[in-house]
Amino acid sequence: PLLRERTILVTANINEYTAKDVAARLLYLNAVDPDRPIDLYLSTQGGWVDSAFTIIDAIDLIEAPVNTWALGGCYSAGALILAAGTGRRYATPNAVLMIHASLDEDAKRPYSYERLALERYERVWRERANLPADWFPMVGGEEYYLSPQEALQFRLIDEIAPLRKKGSPQSHKDTKLNRESFFVR
Repeated sequence: PLLRERTILVTANINEYTAKDVAARLLYLNAVDPDRPIDLYLSTQGGWVDSAFTIIDAIDLIEAPVNTWALGGCYSAGALILAAGTGRRYATPNAVLMIHASLDEDAKRPYSYERLALERYERVWRERANLPADWFPMVGGEEYYLSPQEALQFRLIDEIAPLRKKGSPQSHKDTKLNRESFFVR
């Protein structure tokens, strides 16, 4: 049912298996209808940067806009994918986002993996967000935890998604309208 609704949910660590599944679903949904947006929901502790870039590259390769959503905790590689969305980028009011400078000081060595990893990692943050200058270079292990309001301030997201309140007096019709406004299509 989620795939039929053009929705992908990631609740695992970002690794080669997650990346394969998400990239395959993105490519499939784009082939089915390249004009309709895809919603990618992220609630993850993070994971491997290479695997995150598999997903980011798939997002950038397809024509369909990819709306990204942070639910619960969206850390590290998950926050990087969130920022790379090509549609609207959302966080729920209860979300916590974490960005960290996980690369080591060897990132400046010529022809090293670390140098290339740092360049592409920082490129996403510089192009798709507005993080404080003193967070760069992103080395040394610093962790930055953000509320949805702070993520909005740093342009990591475009909007804080409204949550529907349980038990609120709404008719079935109003609920449907509210739900449709929550899910961007």
